[in-house]
Amino acid sequence: MAPRKKLGELLIEEGLIDELQLSSAIGHQKNWGGKLGSALVELGFLREEDIAKVLEEQLRQHCLSEKELRPEPEALKLVSMDLALKHNILPLKVKGNELLIAMSNPYNFEVIDELGFTLGKRIKGVLALDSGLKRAIKQYYGGGATGYEYRSVSHVADTGEQPEIVHYGSAKDIPPPREPEPESKRVEPSPDLIAKALAYLLIEKGIIKRDELIEKMKTLKDKGLA
Repeated sequence: MAPRKKLGELLIEEGLIDELQLSSAIGHQKNWGGKLGSALVELGFLREEDIAKVLEEQLRQHCLSEKELRPEPEALKLVSMDLALKHNILPLKVKGNELLIAMSNPYNFEVIDELGFTLGKRIKGVLALDSGLKRAIKQYYGGGATGYEYRSVSHVADTGEQPEIVHYGSAKDIPPPREPEPESKRVEPSPDLIAKALAYLLIEKGIIKRDELIEKMKTLKDKGLA
């Protein structure tokens, strides 16, 4: 049996993205986490509908829409919020000893085996988009289900420190918001520091390479533009 093609390869074959967009999405995924499909959507290269269509063809399975992600209360009680966040899954329905779970890869048998052992149920996975699952988990587990999302905190100080990426392990680990500083103590960053921060962010996301940035800066300097 021929090995199943990766999502990125299929999207290129379908003409939905090119090699550069795929490389940018992979860089985004490495820095921010999540699935490749979510990275492509977040970067604006594809619509979620495009991802769903290709996944359906690849896995030969219907991809549940967000309207179809409606869990029964009995199913929700079986799976804790932490477990749902860990694997980005949503329990949908209990039928006897079988638990129907929506997941972005219903053929991830490692996760299915872990869930079956932990929950004492036979797990049946059904396909859903990664991004849709995240929103559904928030909706059905409450506003506290945000702990595994990333957020960026920009430290643009006089030192020109690059933006820092913060990723909390669970909702309880998120510190309380800081009180806003008085207007008199705030220091507006200079244009140079803003440019540095943007450059670092582009490198972090894999959109440009450091060597390319340095070469471009040299070219601008030679032309007297920097």
